Amino acid sequence: VLNKYTIIGLIVGCIISGLGTVSMIDSFVNPIETIQTNDTFGIGGSDKIRFNAPANSFQTLIIIGDTFDVKILTTDEKNNIDNSYKDEATFSWTNMV
Repeated sequence: VLNKYTIIGLIVGCIISGLGTVSMIDSFVNPIETIQTNDTFGIGGSDKIRFNAPANSFQTLIIIGDTFDVKILTTDEKNNIDNSYKDEATFSWTNMV
């Protein structure tokens, strides 16, 4: 016969183990992918980056520089960006496609 503290400990331990298992499965199914580049461009220099994100995934783009222009083209034209920035620009969105 188990006393009440042992039963409570088993229940709490199972809950903690279950949360860990769910977290592990989630990280395998939805891994976080980070792409970092340290490119330097002279005046008038540019770069084009194209990437495909999984459906319903949260995306963040951080651009750091003295002054720079950003042009982002999306399939939904109302979300396009064509502006100038200074120091840092952060863009976040959820990919719906």
